[in-house]
Amino acid sequence: MNEQTEVSNEATAEVISEWLEPSPVGSEFMRHSAAMEPAARVPVHKAFPIAPGFNVGMLRKMAESYKPKRIVVIDHGEAGCEVRRLGNNDDVSLFYTSLEPNKIKPLLSNDEEQVSHTKRTIVEFFEMEEAQVIKYDAQGAKLREAGCIGYAYIQRRLANVATFKKDAEGSTAGIKKALSQLESDGYLRKLTEEEANELFGTNATVYRVNKNSFNES
Repeated sequence: MNEQTEVSNEATAEVISEWLEPSPVGSEFMRHSAAMEPAARVPVHKAFPIAPGFNVGMLRKMAESYKPKRIVVIDHGEAGCEVRRLGNNDDVSLFYTSLEPNKIKPLLSNDEEQVSHTKRTIVEFFEMEEAQVIKYDAQGAKLREAGCIGYAYIQRRLANVATFKKDAEGSTAGIKKALSQLESDGYLRKLTEEEANELFGTNATVYRVNKNSFNES
């Protein structure tokens, strides 16, 4: 061991010797943090228990720090809590809402109403005067000729519609959920950035419309 190494080790030892045992301040936080520690390892769709006597709100807030994992805390009353890991694409806020049946029914009804409004807006897009289309999207007429519609047009038409404005996550989130549902149902297909750029010279979001699906619905 050379002289430089000895000096470095002595300096390290000196720093470590200055470390203190933590005070009791924040002990409640540390207790909850320790209880949540297995959340870092729990597999998808598995769970672990937490004994009674913990604050559910604090545990749920701590669960957020494990993102992108979807971790939820379920209150079982006197039996304590269940900490569960949801699927990687599951919606945590929707899961909590589903625990209260009186809230989930109007939420689902609102989703259906949003999809219905979005479908109607897309149908109208292909029936409107060109001047009206351009008012909402300068490229709208060009997209329409190719059987496509831009996200910009849909967002500007729907952002102030009541069913989207009252969405718990905001109008933009509501519009994106409705569009995602329409994609899943085969009504729309979002073009890749390369396709949108090649066809229309734009980096904006563009959807190809399956007119046959709309005619059948």
